[in-house]
Amino acid sequence: MLKFPFQGRLPRNQRFNIDPRFYDPVKEDIHKRKMEIKRELEQKKSPDQYRESIIEDSFRQRARENRKTSTLQIVLMVTLLVFAVLYLYF
Repeated sequence: MLKFPFQGRLPRNQRFNIDPRFYDPVKEDIHKRKMEIKRELEQKKSPDQYRESIIEDSFRQRARENRKTSTLQIVLMVTLLVFAVLYLYF
């Protein structure tokens, strides 16, 4: 009988390191307003650069997503091929 290497292994225990956080709504609101004002000032200074940075970020994000899907597709194709070969062999 064919035995795969992952059949007998059990996952290890995960360790969690949780740092307590405190929520301050006033501080968060101030931070959001500061960030919005900074974005508006950057937009007024150079709207072309702002648009370019948004476009570059979207391309980077799309490239990351494409890499993830392509590796997943390769893994699925290999597993299907292995199962097909095993089915035809036995």
